[in-house]
Parts: sequence; structure tokens; C-alpha cells
Amino acid sequence: MIKAVVFDMDGVLFDTERISREAWFYTAHQMGIEEHFEPVFLRAIGMNRSDTREMFLSIYGADFPYDAFQTQSSAKFHELIEQELPMKPGVYEILSWLRTHKVPTALASSTSKPSVLSHLRRARIIDDFDAIITGDMVVHSKPHPEIYEMACRAIHTPPADCIAVEDSKNGIRSAFAAGMKPVMIPDQVAPDDETAALLFKRYDSLLHLLADLPAMIGG
Repeated sequence: MIKAVVFDMDGVLFDTERISREAWFYTAHQMGIEEHFEPVFLRAIGMNRSDTREMFLSIYGADFPYDAFQTQSSAKFHELIEQELPMKPGVYEILSWLRTHKVPTALASSTSKPSVLSHLRRARIIDDFDAIITGDMVVHSKPHPEIYEMACRAIHTPPADCIAVEDSKNGIRSAFAAGMKPVMIPDQVAPDDETAALLFKRYDSLLHLLADLPAMIGG
């Protein structure tokens, strides 16, 4: 029986991964590194800023101006997000159901705390979470289990009794390593065989997950 639910944010609650993609590829073009950039972007999904920096330097060399890349892509992202903060279908419905049935609910996002809180307030869902864990609160980002371990402790629920709702390979690996039950709703990329082997469930949308929640939780 499932006792709690922990959500990733980007690509799960908000359709922001496609906006990140646009901002990153815009900046990559500006900096002349757009060739073969697709695997770099996909590999970074779910990582916090420090681990993303490390990855960039390992790929492009220690002298790569990562701070400039991050500043430019962040500015482009915020320019785009000011125009629209797109929600994934079913966000309000699933959070309302969990609140009504008093199911402990947390957020575990690799994004920095100011951005996470801004998005949640703007969407009016910040009060739907009993705990909010962000990328700047942990040392290691996904696929390391630290962020999900912290989220489970914050809602006082053993990882084995929690599902983690994710869209990325890094997120699924993180939740699985934490001992949780990973649920994937693919966004930018479908799960490969390695990722699929780690899944508890896979759904096409939050609404499909919501349809199964009463049976999982007994509500």
C-alpha cells in the first residue's frame, strides 16, 4: 500500500522542459556549441546546477565558460516563462485528490529554491505540498538518491511506502536508489530498457496516474 507521493517538478507538474530546451539550444547556438548538443541537454535533465557545471566542463573542457552559458540560458528561460508557465494536464486534480485524502505529498526538484517557489506560487499550488526539497538543498543531484531520501524524511514516510513521480532517467534512477517506487510519465524522452526495468508504473499523464491512486492508496 502506498502511503505518500513525491513529485518532480519540471516535466511533471509544469511543461517547462521544452522551454528549458529552447533556452539551452538558443544559448548553445549563440556560443557555437549547438552541434551534437542534444545528448548534453538530455543528460542534464534532473541535474542541479553544480553537477551540470561538472558535466559541461568534462565535455567541453575546463576552460568552458559555463557561468556565461548558465546566465544566458537562464535569462532566455525567464524571458520565455514570463510569457507562459504551462501546466501539465491533471496537476490540480491530482493535488486536490491527495489533499482531500490527507496523503503526505512532497516535491523533490533539482531546480533552485527561488525558481521552485516562484513557479508554485504562480500556479497557486505551493500549499499542496507538505515538504519542498530543491536542488540547492542537496550536495548531489539526481541520479544520486539524496534528494528523494531527504523528501521521504521530511514527510516521515519510509521510501518503500512512497511513489516518486518522474519524467527523466536521472529522476527514476534517483528514486529507485532511494528505495522508492518510481512512476514515470515520460516528457522529453521515452524510457530506455535500463530505465524501464526500474519502474513501478508508467503512465501517459497525471490523469492516468490519478485514476489508479485510489487502488494504490486505498482512498
